[in-house]
Amino acid sequence: MTVPAGVATLEDIQMTSATSGWAVGRAPGDTGAGVALKTTDGSNWVFDSSGFSGNIRLYGVDATSASNGWAVGENVTSGKAVLLKYTAGAPGSWAVMEKTDSQGFISIDMVDGSTGYAVGYVSHSPKPGYNQEGRIYKTIDGGATWNNISPSNTQYRFLVGVSFLDTNTGYVVANEGGRILKTTNGGATWTTDSAGDGSNLTT
Repeated sequence: MTVPAGVATLEDIQMTSATSGWAVGRAPGDTGAGVALKTTDGSNWVFDSSGFSGNIRLYGVDATSASNGWAVGENVTSGKAVLLKYTAGAPGSWAVMEKTDSQGFISIDMVDGSTGYAVGYVSHSPKPGYNQEGRIYKTIDGGATWNNISPSNTQYRFLVGVSFLDTNTGYVVANEGGRILKTTNGGATWTTDSAGDGSNLTT
């Protein structure tokens, strides 16, 4: 397998077939600019980062086909969360949308070409990592718009993963305290369970 030079870390990967998929990560250096990679043969990866600048960091990626992909992260300059929608081409490009009511997205799961969910956070403190509030968002128009569907009583600071079985039933992982949130009605209501011993969870 060949990964091009200029990639320091990879954060997430999504394959749409045995040969096609995307990966997202960060470039070397203090800025840690976000990078997107694509493969069409399952072995060789090339940069496919057209459409977004070096002030964007990427943490999650998902896709429903080789021509429909989404990525999530943050704009370190504006301090806002970003969602990127892939537009197929040769090469393809990413359309960037900022969410002004959130500061970072960590994970995304698109159930189909229309409905998807993303998790992130907003901070109520000028100190990074302090007084954070987890956020859950939903789209029903392929990522053009995203609505906050977080439970009103959420106190979880670090939501790190999201996975849906269909458009209604899904799970969100809260790192802090080992909590798992579940919905069976598309995020209208949520129930909370524990990992058992209160250990922090990651994805």
